[in-house]
Amino acid sequence: MPTAITARHRAMSERLWARFSDSRTVTVRKLSNLTNPGSAPPVANILVRGATLAGAATIDLDSTALRGTLAWGAKFTITGVSGTYTTTAATLAATNILNDVPITPVLAGNAADNAPVTITQEYGAFTFRALRTRLEDEDDEAVMKDWQKYHLLVHADGVVPAINDLLYDGSDTDYIVRVRPVAPAGSASRFIVYTGRSPASG
Repeated sequence: MPTAITARHRAMSERLWARFSDSRTVTVRKLSNLTNPGSAPPVANILVRGATLAGAATIDLDSTALRGTLAWGAKFTITGVSGTYTTTAATLAATNILNDVPITPVLAGNAADNAPVTITQEYGAFTFRALRTRLEDEDDEAVMKDWQKYHLLVHADGVVPAINDLLYDGSDTDYIVRVRPVAPAGSASRFIVYTGRSPASG
């Protein structure tokens, strides 16, 4: 995540968008890639790890053989606790545990140890204001002819586009295959991303 995405840099992005864009917005979808043997996506058989008190802003989850990452923006419910909870950052499973999963809102009630957790949405979808421009890197062998180039303006929540995220531009959908922050004074004000097919995305 870039350091200190400030109000000044967001304002800079807004000015660029207002001056040069065609009012384009795109959606970046961050995908969970959790796996658990015998469980098809969205992964089932996840439990609360350790009793967690009402008002907590993080929670530990576990399962028998949990692998992968729970995405930023994924949603889940907890048996015995009212409400639906949304993750506010990605969490990588370690030794079958998702430690300190940050959530919003805070827990509405006490979550019992081993309370079942149901993932209701395994991805996060975030809208960015965007500029779509021509490819200017034809001399770069890594850039494919069918790639698209976008300038994404910083998201208010500090969400950062990443390789293998999906980008939705109207009816066009493709993987992000390259990300480059544009960072005056060391703080990102926008990101240049390329979308297309790569050996990793098929």
